[in-house]
Amino acid sequence: MKMLSLFKICLCFVVLSALLVKAEDPSSLHQPTSSSDQLNLTPYFLDIASLEITKVLPPLPGAELSEKNSDTPKQCLTPEEDLFLQECAMATATQADKDYAMSIIEDSVFDYSDVLGSNFTAENFPVTKVFFDKIRNDVIIACTTAKNIFQGPRPPSWTKMTPHDQDVGYTYPSGHSTRAFLCAALLSQFFQSYKEPLLEQAKRAAWSRVIIGRHYPSEVYAGKIYADYLLSQFLENKDFQKEWAAVQEEWREKSFFLPQVNCGSNVIL
Repeated sequence: MKMLSLFKICLCFVVLSALLVKAEDPSSLHQPTSSSDQLNLTPYFLDIASLEITKVLPPLPGAELSEKNSDTPKQCLTPEEDLFLQECAMATATQADKDYAMSIIEDSVFDYSDVLGSNFTAENFPVTKVFFDKIRNDVIIACTTAKNIFQGPRPPSWTKMTPHDQDVGYTYPSGHSTRAFLCAALLSQFFQSYKEPLLEQAKRAAWSRVIIGRHYPSEVYAGKIYADYLLSQFLENKDFQKEWAAVQEEWREKSFFLPQVNCGSNVIL
């Protein structure tokens, strides 16, 4: 039994790693319906209507591709494989894994203080907080728009865990995973020597959504692809560029809070 459990753990992480490596190369891009009105949110940087979501994200596991969608990235998992991997992840998760997953259920860029040091807080970096709150807002809109397009059903293991959870909804792609990988990508552009540990924490945060039954592995994989695509869209926006430069300036001015970090150069200017 111990050998079987070990095999399941290894299988889950090997598959996740393979999926996330595959997600490093997002393809080009279609035309979603915006969910901004439904959410009563207004995007700060993204043009939601211009996001080419169905050309970026793979279809749901088991969905058939029509000829007109031949350029869409292929789905790596069958529904059966997706469910099996999720069940393995949940069954083999340690209590520490579950505790970590619950500790970041209300996620924030400051979760990366695990990598960047305990001084990386909202109190010490108020400009950073405001900026990443705007990023979070836009990603919520973008992910809800994508979820309404694909209409991926929640896993049977899904349960309410926060006051914000709705009774009905969709889960493809994973919003938490999208935010985790997007934050890690932005942070690693500046904190260049910490790129690998930042990415590893993003992977752990994304996988935590699987082990508490909130997402299938395919939804985490889609979150990585979507994060890469949304990053490219953010970086093209002039308002984003201006505020991103101000955030990096705050990090330089307050580098004494981050003594162990080797800061990179401004990636915008």
